[in-house]
Amino acid sequence: HRKYVRVKKKGVNVGIICNEDAMSHEVEAIIDALSDTRAFIKVNWDASVRRVLEAFAGDSDIVQLIGHCDGRGFKCRDGFAKVSDARVNNTPMFFFNSCASYREAEGLVRSGSVCGVATLFRVLEEAAVDVCKNFYRVLGAGYSASIALDAARECSVLGKEYLLIGDGSFACFGGDGLKPFYRIDRSGQGCTLGCTLGNVEKGNVIGSWSSGGKNMVSDLGFETRFLSAEHLEAIAGKFKGFCLYDRNIYSSVDDAARRAADDARDGLKRRPRWHMVYAVASLGLLFLSLVFNSGTAGDCIVSVL
Repeated sequence: HRKYVRVKKKGVNVGIICNEDAMSHEVEAIIDALSDTRAFIKVNWDASVRRVLEAFAGDSDIVQLIGHCDGRGFKCRDGFAKVSDARVNNTPMFFFNSCASYREAEGLVRSGSVCGVATLFRVLEEAAVDVCKNFYRVLGAGYSASIALDAARECSVLGKEYLLIGDGSFACFGGDGLKPFYRIDRSGQGCTLGCTLGNVEKGNVIGSWSSGGKNMVSDLGFETRFLSAEHLEAIAGKFKGFCLYDRNIYSSVDDAARRAADDARDGLKRRPRWHMVYAVASLGLLFLSLVFNSGTAGDCIVSVL
C-alpha cells in the first residue's frame, strides 16, 4: 500500500462513471450509502473511452464503473475501453459493477491498484444495486474491502457473482483493519454472536452472563454456545460495530440483537401451534397403525369406536 499512503485529508474522492441511463439507480444507492461519510462524489454520465481511461489516472480513491462489459472492454458512447490501454493507474480501489468484469479488474490490479470488486458472470440490475449499496455502507464506516464485500454478498441472493481481487485488507475510509464486524445467527430460541476482526474469524461469544452484568466475556472466545434472547440483549451493548443478522446489516449490535431477540420470542409464541400439529399428526399415525395391524379396516373402525 506504500504507493497510496497519502497525507490525511478531509475526505475520500469517489469517482463514478455511469454509461447506462437504465442503471442510474446504482448511482443513487451509492450516494445514499455514503451520505454520512467524508466522501466527495463526482459522477460522469455517458463517458467516452478517453474519459474512462483518464479516470484511472486521476485523484479518485475509488473508481466505480457502471455499465456493460464484455471481452472488448467497458462499453462507452464511442467504443469500448480496455484497462490495458490506460497509460497511468493511480487508483487504489475500484468497483466494476458490470457483467463479467473480472478480466478488466485483474488488469487494473496488475498495473498497481490495491484491490477491487468485479463480477464473474452476468448480474441483474436489482442485485447490482443491493450489493453496491451495502458494500459502500460498510466500507464508509471504516471497514476493509473484504469485510464490506462479504457482508454485501450475504445480503443478496446473487452476491456470489461478486469477487474481490487484490489485497482485501485495504480500508479506503481510513480504518485500521481492526474494527470488529459482528454477526448474529439464530437457531430456534438460541442465538450466537460472532466477530470478524482484521479479516479473521475470532470465534463466537461464549454464553456466560450474569444478571449484574459483571461476568462478561470478550469476542475472542473459542467455544460456541447458544445465548437466550435475554442474554443476547443484555450483552449486546458491550460490543461496538456493525452487525449482520438475517441478511440485513445493522449499524450496531444492539439493534441487531433486539431484532434477533424479537424473532426468537415470536418463534416461542408460535411454538404451541406446532405442538398441536404434531399431536394431531401423531394421532393420525396411531390410527393408521391400528388399521394396518388389525384384521380389516372395518374391524379397526369398530374397535376404535
